[in-house]
Formats: sequence, C-alpha cells, structure tokens
Amino acid sequence: TGMNIVKAEALISPEASVEFRLLGRADAATRLSKTTGDNQTGGTQSPLSEPLVVTTTDMYGNPAPGDVVFAAVDGGFVTTPQPVSSDTLGRAEAVVKLGDRVGRYTFKAELSSGEFVLFTATAQRNNHPPEIISYVPYEATIKYAYGDRLHFEIMNVFDRDGDQLNYSWMLNGRLVGVDKALSLYMSQAFPTVNAMDCYVSDGMDSTSVQWTLLWDPTTIVELASFSAEYLKGKGVQLQWIIKEQQDNAGFRVLRSLSENGSFAALTTDLIAVQASADYRFLDDSAQQPGVYYYKLESLSKSGGTQQFGPISISVQAPEKLALYQNYPNPFNPTTSIIYELPAAARVNLAIYNQQGQKVRQLVDGEKPMGMHSIVWDAMDDQGRHVPSGIYFYTLAADGRNMTRKLTLMK
Repeated sequence: TGMNIVKAEALISPEASVEFRLLGRADAATRLSKTTGDNQTGGTQSPLSEPLVVTTTDMYGNPAPGDVVFAAVDGGFVTTPQPVSSDTLGRAEAVVKLGDRVGRYTFKAELSSGEFVLFTATAQRNNHPPEIISYVPYEATIKYAYGDRLHFEIMNVFDRDGDQLNYSWMLNGRLVGVDKALSLYMSQAFPTVNAMDCYVSDGMDSTSVQWTLLWDPTTIVELASFSAEYLKGKGVQLQWIIKEQQDNAGFRVLRSLSENGSFAALTTDLIAVQASADYRFLDDSAQQPGVYYYKLESLSKSGGTQQFGPISISVQAPEKLALYQNYPNPFNPTTSIIYELPAAARVNLAIYNQQGQKVRQLVDGEKPMGMHSIVWDAMDDQGRHVPSGIYFYTLAADGRNMTRKLTLMK
C-alpha cells in the first residue's frame, strides 16, 4: 500500500525514461492479531487497567480498516460500544470489565471474515481495607508520668467486605498486643518519647492509627495559698494550703536573700505528702534582720519539679537587748536559749550553779545584730553531765547583764 513508482527506459537510450506513480490501497481486512492487553490481572467487578488492542491487516499484511466485534465469552463485560472500527494503522481497542467471580475470564475479538483472537484475564478479589471509625485516646499526643496506666482501644471499625479483622499493637516497632484494647503501665523502663501504632487488618489490607507518648515529669499541684510569718524568738514560719495535687512525692522549701538570687534548699529530705491540705514549715535559722525570699518546690514521683513563689518577709532588728526564757523548761536533755542584740556586740553567755560557780561557757565573742539561739546539752565545760537542779544563765553584752533561771530535771 502507499505510493508505488514504475519506471520505463529505452535500452538504446537509458537517459530517456518515464515514471508512473501508482497509489496502492489495502484490501479488505481479513486477518487479526493481538497487540496489547492480554494476560492482565484485575479486581472483581473492576475494569482492566489496559484496553484490549488488536491490529487488522489484509492478506498481504498491510494495515487495513475493518470492523471488529469484542465480546465477553464467560461472564465479563465489554463497556466500549460495538463494533469498533480500526484506524488507518489497523488498530482497534475496547475497554472490558471483569465479573464478580474470582478466576479466569476470556474475551473475543472477531472480524466479519470469521478471523478472531482470544484475550485472557484473571480476576482477584477486589478488597476494601477496613476503616477505623473511633478510638481512644482521641488525642494524637499523650503525656504521661511514670506510674501512670494508659488505656488504648479501637472502639469501632467498618469493613465493607465483612472480613474478620486482626489487631496488632506496636510500641516502638515491637508487638505488644493483639486485642481491640491495650493497657500500658508506664514504668521508668520506657524512653521519654514512644511511638504507639495499632494496625487493623482484614488479611489483605490494613489501616492504622498512631499516638506519640511523651514523658511529662511535671507534678500537678495547685495551691490555695502560700504565706510567711515571723515568729519572734522562733524564726519564719511558712504555710501553704493545697487545693489539688497529683503525682506529688513531696515538697522542698528554698530560700534566698535576694529575689533574683540563687535559691538553696533548707532541708535535704522531702517534706512528705500528708492527709491534711495545710502544711507548715519553720525556718528557725531566719533570725538575723533582713529580707528573706522563699520558694516552694513540689517534686513528682517521676522526678519532675514545679515551683511556687517567691514570697518575701522582712525580719526587723531588735529594739533592745533581750534574754528570753529557755525552752523547754524544765528540760532533759537539751534546752534552747534565745537572746537579741539591737547592735553588734561582744557577748558572754554562761551557765552557773546555785553556788555561783560557772558550769558552762556557751558564748564568748563578737555577735552581729539580731536574734541568736544556742542549745545547752546539760554538760559542763569538761564534758561531764551535770546533776538535776536549778541553774542560772547570764548574758553580758553592751555593758549590761541579764540573768534567768532554768531547771534540769532527769
């Protein structure tokens, strides 16, 4: 087919010639061959991904136009209107769809001459993956503290095919459960960041939901109040009232001499959590005049902290020299003696028996302004225990002397 050229020459005069141009056309289409689309695999009740394509030719193999009829032999469907006319290249194609059964299907392409070819296709089940409708927790990021128990559950799943479903709970890539629900006790063995995934599968396809588990060491404490009061002769008493607390292991009291300075803990041990919401702590070292700043720190069982404050209180300088009654009195085996200095002074404080003999020198030296406290352990200067009885303690400072009586009772 196409342009054909015939040339005539004279033997005695080759330069003299003529040419004839002849346009050849194909004969009727009598032959049929498969081009593409054979041996495909698709889902049930679904179109094949590629159309079925044939080429029509005449008896000499030239592409020839012709009408091709595509038909489903055993249960499929041809969705392209029939017949299909081949184009100038002899190509004709049709879109086909598989039926609802799983297995092998046959499609036929045929010319009016009776020439035909067969296409085969395999239908696999056209599966629909399960859909997770609801689950708990709904939040994608879960904060936890050590000791918490976290509960996860797939509440509702829809599977269009009605397949039996399987569950796989994966924690940091490791399988930890195969049921619809899972509970986790969060111990210190867990890292601070964890990935939790639940995969729901029908045996062919799966869908999943993910959570991120973050360790949050912050204790949850809500205060109703936090206050400080100076108790003369005793120190600064702090009081705080708890409104709500969770995961709280105890408290620490921190103190500084400036609002923005470094705060140091006043005790090495935690102030234990108690049944009552009213807490009190006496800072008996806050005796010198000045401003004291306090913070309250709560510690979680996981090791996190939460701070409150600072609050401040001013301790005023004493107005005059004072010597207070020892406490307790009578006592055994120790008692505290408190005195106040309105200004820095050299101080002499000693214990005497009823015969006026000095038993123990408690203080002998320069002391700053403010309140001072010292403990007598009922021993003399030689480290011997003194007998029960009445004793006197005398304070000499700033040119004045003050004496009080105490009783040792064993």
